[in-house]
Amino acid sequence: MKIGVSACLLGVECNWSAGHNRYPFVSEDLAKYVEYVPLCPEAPVLGVPRETIRLVKEEGRIKVKGHKSERDYTQPLTQISQEYLKRLEEEGVCGFILKAKSPTCGMERVKVYNPQGMPERESEAGIFAKMLRQAMPHLPIEEDGRLYDAWIKENFIMQIFAYESWRLFSLSSPKMGDLVHFYTRYKFLLQAKDERLYREMGRVVANSDQKPLGEILLQFGELFLRAIAKKNKISTTYNVLEHCAGFLKNHLTPTQKEELRSAMQEFREGIVPLVLPVRLLRLYAKQYGIGYLQDQIFFEPYPRDFALRSDLKAYK
Repeated sequence: MKIGVSACLLGVECNWSAGHNRYPFVSEDLAKYVEYVPLCPEAPVLGVPRETIRLVKEEGRIKVKGHKSERDYTQPLTQISQEYLKRLEEEGVCGFILKAKSPTCGMERVKVYNPQGMPERESEAGIFAKMLRQAMPHLPIEEDGRLYDAWIKENFIMQIFAYESWRLFSLSSPKMGDLVHFYTRYKFLLQAKDERLYREMGRVVANSDQKPLGEILLQFGELFLRAIAKKNKISTTYNVLEHCAGFLKNHLTPTQKEELRSAMQEFREGIVPLVLPVRLLRLYAKQYGIGYLQDQIFFEPYPRDFALRSDLKAYK
């Protein structure tokens, strides 16, 4: 699985001062599972070290200019960004992690200045980040600053693994039966993300209008990528836990039912993290041989040693 990344986050000494902005979660934790495609739009254009640059609004247009020289770097930075976008498509990346607040890589809230050097009230995305979002609207994209938030981090990691799963599936020359199986395994994860999109995907898979498989795959893929981009909520996740528990109601002992009910309710109230009710559901599904539950991606959407569901703040 390949992930694009602002090179400085890996420890590459390519920022304006010839230093780096190494982020351990990126360079260590996530690196165990991904192959990085490191990029820095500024280094090839301005060199290392270099003068700082910033976004400047002139006559209604955003330009990238040198802080001291006021040289306009917009065109060469746009050109290198276009080259990078082509490379990312060729590499088949399933996500990108950007450097926050950068005039090229900042995903949001990048300061904009007027020609006199005073900050504007508005903010923008960096020039490369904006082009990336426009070229790949469904690509999972985050920036290092936001990934310190447990809720955002859990959703992003879940999204990149689901995105890669769909990418590989769509390249496997799938048949209709394969799509049904794919959708079935993702049902509870999709339901936890967005009930409406989950049901719409079900109608697409049912294919009551007998549309060609190619058209069905395009429709399903669009809905799937939109759904996995949604942030998890405690309320929708609790509904899925209840749905899962329904498959076990005729098997559990009264004690087991009470254990599970208590764990689910405490998750709903923000007392315990999601890992507790999920662990009980997986345990009981295995104990009683409920294969439908055991096959659900919802229970392990990414490698468990990320331990993201052990954090109370991972769900809101």
